[in-house]
Amino acid sequence: MVPAIQQTDDRKNFMSFSIPYQTTPWVIVTRDDAEFVGGLNDLESKTVSVQDRFILQKQIEEKHPDLKL
Repeated sequence: MVPAIQQTDDRKNFMSFSIPYQTTPWVIVTRDDAEFVGGLNDLESKTVSVQDRFILQKQIEEKHPDLKL
């Protein structure tokens, strides 16, 4: 059992997944003196840092290809 792994097409080839019973929201962390960020669209002119090879990186690349990671 891996409690915090997300399903991907690659992982489906060698793992079985059940229906998720828990979800964890993604958050955007900024400096306290930064402008308000309400979502990824507010970051179009910024450089965004994400954990390398993490599922969030792939999702952002697919859904927001114009963001600079």
